[in-house]
Amino acid sequence: MLSSPMTSSQKIPIQMVMEAYNSKFYGWTSYAGTIGTGYFEGCTFGAGAGYNFSRPYAPTTYVNCTFGVHVISIGHRGLIAPYAHQ
Repeated sequence: MLSSPMTSSQKIPIQMVMEAYNSKFYGWTSYAGTIGTGYFEGCTFGAGAGYNFSRPYAPTTYVNCTFGVHVISIGHRGLIAPYAHQ
């Protein structure tokens, strides 16, 4: 509960999270670091439209995800891993 009314000059910190559950991603999967964090659970990543990358620009967690044979994940710090399971 706020003890005083908010004014238009006050800023409220917002932590955004990109979440996906039991979804399929093909091609170039990417999102900006300004979202805060990414979370994928039970998702499948595969090649499509000539691309086969997962490229988050924010800290990202993969739980029980499946990556196609040639899918490369480039982590938010530029680390490259053939399979980005965490």
